[in-house]
Amino acid sequence: MIKNLETFDSCPICSSRALISLGRKKTINKNSNLEVSIIKCNECVHWHTNPSPNQNLLYKLYKEESPYVIGMKSWAKLTAATKLDGKLVPDKNWIVRELKNKNIGNLLEIGCGSGELLNKMKTLGWKSYGIDPGTYATSNNVFESHDKLPDNVKFDVIVFKDVMEHCLSPNDMLNEYKKYLKINSILFLCVPWSESKAANKRKLNWEMVKPIGHLHYFSKKSAEILLKKNNFKIEKTTTRNFYRNYYFSLFTNFAKILYLCFRPTKWWLLTQRLDKLTTMILLFPGDKYGDQLYIVAKKF
Repeated sequence: MIKNLETFDSCPICSSRALISLGRKKTINKNSNLEVSIIKCNECVHWHTNPSPNQNLLYKLYKEESPYVIGMKSWAKLTAATKLDGKLVPDKNWIVRELKNKNIGNLLEIGCGSGELLNKMKTLGWKSYGIDPGTYATSNNVFESHDKLPDNVKFDVIVFKDVMEHCLSPNDMLNEYKKYLKINSILFLCVPWSESKAANKRKLNWEMVKPIGHLHYFSKKSAEILLKKNNFKIEKTTTRNFYRNYYFSLFTNFAKILYLCFRPTKWWLLTQRLDKLTTMILLFPGDKYGDQLYIVAKKF
């Protein structure tokens, strides 16, 4: 059982007290019976986990690759296979495309993982830095925390891809990093979208609900409130599917379930696959909007 959990009396984004509980759910640590509530704000449609670990505990859990935040025991082994020096994101990556015609400068990625984006941007001439408490990064200039960043560097671009949902307070996180940015710097944000078709149909069984790996699920309004509070203006908002092609994903997921049925050592993956198949059936004949929110904003 983990300790040092913090509770919220109001929405962590808009501070409204118009909150309702969507129910309780166990954490992604399969060896724990700890349950938390998923709370929805009726004012800004933001979802959050209550209670949540404080930020110091979260840092420790991610550094240790704890099953409370990582989930699968084999996750570390699976990601170890991706630690390939020089691995790059493709040219069609949304951040690469957005920066294609921008002046080259300094880029900072929070939660850079195995460093594919940093490596790619370096090949394009960018001076790239990353923050990650884990041991996944293959790129140079990756630090465990922001206080280890060089004092004399200001950034033209900051990336929060699949990061804000993991922190206790998105506002504190963004406020902490904006001091490293230049005026008119660009921010990239990718988060789970609480207004998606999948979220509304599946509620607590939505695939993105992964306590306490995920602590926040954003609406367009809550993302706008968060960014405006911290002197950012949204320039572009899109939503995307976590999967690529609906029918191809439906077929391959069904095939993987059949495959797992004949692999007893892999049966622990069946629940995950069946849950995904259920989601895709409920979304039939597909979802053109998806369940992830992508935002490009500029600091003013």
